[in-house]
Amino acid sequence: MISRVLHFFICIYFVQIAVAQPKKVWSKLFGGDGTELCFGANKLNDSLFALIGNSNSVSLGTKGLTDGIIGIVNKKGTLRSLKTFGGPQLDQFNGIDLLPGGRLICVGQNNASGGDVPANYGLIDGFLLSYDPIANTKTWAKTFGGGNNDQISDVKYLEPGKIIFVGSTKSSNQDIPTNVGGSFDAFVSTIDEAGNLVRVKMFAGSKDDFAKRIAKINEGSFYVGGETTTNNDGAFLGLANKGKKDVFLFKLNRNSNQLSLFMVGGPGDDILVDMATTKDDGVVIVLNVNTAGGDIDSLVGGKDIFVMRFDNVGKLLWKKMIGGTKDDEAVAAKLNDVGELLITATSNSIDKDIKGNYGDKDVMLFKLNDNGMLISSTNYGGSRGEAAGSIVSDGTNTFLISSAFSTNNDLPSTNVGGDFWITNLFECSTSGTKDLVDLCFGDSINIHGTIFHAGNSNGRIVLSGAAQFGCDSIIDVELNLLQPTTGLIRDTFCHDATTTINNVLFDKNKTTHTFNLDNSLGCDSTLMVDLFFDPLIVVTDSMLKSDNGNFNGYVHITPGGGVPPYSFEWSNGSRTIDLDNVKFGTYTVTITDSINCVRAFSFIVKSSVNVLDSKKELIHVVQNSNEIIIQSDQELSSIALYSINSQKPLVANFRRQNEYVVSKIGLVSGVYFLELVTSDGKKAIRKIIMTSDH
Repeated sequence: MISRVLHFFICIYFVQIAVAQPKKVWSKLFGGDGTELCFGANKLNDSLFALIGNSNSVSLGTKGLTDGIIGIVNKKGTLRSLKTFGGPQLDQFNGIDLLPGGRLICVGQNNASGGDVPANYGLIDGFLLSYDPIANTKTWAKTFGGGNNDQISDVKYLEPGKIIFVGSTKSSNQDIPTNVGGSFDAFVSTIDEAGNLVRVKMFAGSKDDFAKRIAKINEGSFYVGGETTTNNDGAFLGLANKGKKDVFLFKLNRNSNQLSLFMVGGPGDDILVDMATTKDDGVVIVLNVNTAGGDIDSLVGGKDIFVMRFDNVGKLLWKKMIGGTKDDEAVAAKLNDVGELLITATSNSIDKDIKGNYGDKDVMLFKLNDNGMLISSTNYGGSRGEAAGSIVSDGTNTFLISSAFSTNNDLPSTNVGGDFWITNLFECSTSGTKDLVDLCFGDSINIHGTIFHAGNSNGRIVLSGAAQFGCDSIIDVELNLLQPTTGLIRDTFCHDATTTINNVLFDKNKTTHTFNLDNSLGCDSTLMVDLFFDPLIVVTDSMLKSDNGNFNGYVHITPGGGVPPYSFEWSNGSRTIDLDNVKFGTYTVTITDSINCVRAFSFIVKSSVNVLDSKKELIHVVQNSNEIIIQSDQELSSIALYSINSQKPLVANFRRQNEYVVSKIGLVSGVYFLELVTSDGKKAIRKIIMTSDH
């Protein structure tokens, strides 16, 4: 089963992860003798992440009322370091990002110099600190602001030489170039990696404007989001405010020049909580709202969570209201690796979209899919109240960071309250592993109690609690239906041949058969056999001419049957269809057709000269082991011995009166013809059989 591990870090209140069927793997508490609150977190590498916020714990070395705090934790929940930075008054970190080389840039606020704070220009100033998480030391610290109140809300590394940070200010001196009408103005500022100020740009109208979040886009551009009460003037000229605070969204290039701007809101205070860039360079924003109207849909209860997604030109794609009948407030949001939106919130409700509450404020984790559908809603905490913090997601792991005060339910009884609470949750998958099963058409199979067949070829099986950490094991079954196979054997054989297929004998009287078998996959297979036995090879016509003693006999044939074309081989070595210019004797032809069927035929070429009746004329032929002896009462003018395959004769030798001999030395077994010619021209032919023991 494909599942993802979601780790949630609970900084002070509680942590939860928004996932279908989240299962708790472990939870840890970290802190001092006071209270630690979590305001942000960021991934460092494949094994570590950082969390930030503030702390008033003396045991952690705070230098004033509250200090900014940085914690480094590994994915197994082991605390690597927990260190405070600040001065003699109130200090905290609001934003964090990772720089090339592994350093962290943390931003927030201070209101007095001393300790780690190099200066204070008046009231509250912005505070920037570069931190080495491996050495657990700061590399530099800077104050940003003027003589009035200044606050930095977020920071993002953009590209070499450009670290963007945003916030709000009422100052008009020191680092702040101007102020419009004495109200809070939004600013977008740039520093380099050494903390040197590169530029400050103001985005303000005649009333209060607050820049709060940054979301990076490809190719060096970025979104800046916040809230404004300005109506149709200054940086917001042409945009009407629909009530009190509306949410604005600037799109800026790498030099902080404006590319586009739009506003959304209703008649009440609409607060930007977080935002994230989508894969299509659009943006999803998460708001806390308390009044319906304008762009804000009907509320579920008191304070609700409102999510809007826009494409890269500012067109609204979808919006979603989340909540119960009491107050529910989002704190942070993050897109995971598959484009799902994770939102952590603090909730008082126990109805509608809120599925549980332990008695006070619980931490909620919501998950929305890419189309804005709420997939899951899970609460964590105890009876004394918790506070949501931040989320870190690195693909397969999600760390939810909050703060916890309770000593029951999800919290241990040893909790002294107000510590970072880190909970590691395993996100059970809502998708199943695909199981492709081969099955013969017409068969059925039982998979975990479900019968699958051709009429029910796919389905989902859920095995409750059978997967890792007690998650459901989900199997999506799909049948690969194997169709019956049909085969055909068609071949041609010689007329009198036989062949055996699957133990069945085929011949010219048995030429067809159908076999019902199993194929290599074990499914039904039909094998049809259709054989052809060719007609018998025959000689349909022949013409023979006798030899007149001058080797002018011939045999002409017309073959038929079998499968033409034919090849011929005569006993005298000739390979033509007709045999010409041969002497008298017996000749055998072997005919082979195109499928190598063979049949032999013999023909006798006669002699057309006068024939001596050897019996009447008292001619005697006898053999011994070495010679053939011919005795005749007539004078013989010639005696010749011919092999059936040769026209070259062996001539007899005269031994004595009326007796002749032919030597057999060197002769092989076979058929020979003895030709006898008398002095008056008469001929006699005697057939001689020569055996191996001659």
